[in-house]
Amino acid sequence: MGKKAVASVPVISVLLVVGIVVGAVVVVYKRGSGSGNGNGTGNSKAEEKISESIKMLESLCGVTPFKENCMRTLGPVAQNESAAPQAFVEAGMKVALEEMNKAFNFTDTFIPKANDTKHPNMTMDAIHSCKNYYDLSMDRLGELVRYAQHREAYDNEFLVWYIRLSLSDLITFATACYEGFTEVYAPELGSLMKDGVRDGEELTSNMLSIVTSFNKALASINVTQLAGPQLVLQLVAAASSAFLLMEMAIPCGCLPQIASS
Repeated sequence: MGKKAVASVPVISVLLVVGIVVGAVVVVYKRGSGSGNGNGTGNSKAEEKISESIKMLESLCGVTPFKENCMRTLGPVAQNESAAPQAFVEAGMKVALEEMNKAFNFTDTFIPKANDTKHPNMTMDAIHSCKNYYDLSMDRLGELVRYAQHREAYDNEFLVWYIRLSLSDLITFATACYEGFTEVYAPELGSLMKDGVRDGEELTSNMLSIVTSFNKALASINVTQLAGPQLVLQLVAAASSAFLLMEMAIPCGCLPQIASS
């Protein structure tokens, strides 16, 4: 009985977040309801479009492991009645980029604490490694945002695979960062780092799930769009070049493997 009660808490939280998002959209719309014609036809069309945006939000967040984080992060996009499906992914990646920047700056707060650890020099090395990981993560995310904003990217297997691979790298980098402190006998700093980047890690995991199931999630609510072949070719060429550079930068073959969806 106790286990069921505990398990229901996150579900209730998600429902509350959905309610808040839907409520916010309705409030925003009602405030502007004075415009349009007298019979409310224009308003009805706007309401229908916002309803479609909310359906997209719920469908995309429905495939994620951290739904409350997803609804909170991507909810504002649903308030835009003309939001395209890829706008949710683009927005999520931009927020993830902000989180990576916060993590990069957060490591600076560890520098004064280094002298209190068992091996100060090794701790400083771990701090610098974290900075490098998050610097690389920000570069990677900045690149992914360029792909995420194009609906066509999700219809190409190579591009989807490349985006998934890059997002998996970010999760690997974050884990390597905070586990690095444990390896130099400063586990308390590792715990602080892990807690400090939790939102960013959850968001990155959510984006990975959404990109993996993007077309399937949208198909469930009958949202489809044909890809433009010329743009797909351009995106593939850019991603191929970036992947070759990535392989040269990490010659050990230690990039994470992505299971086929």
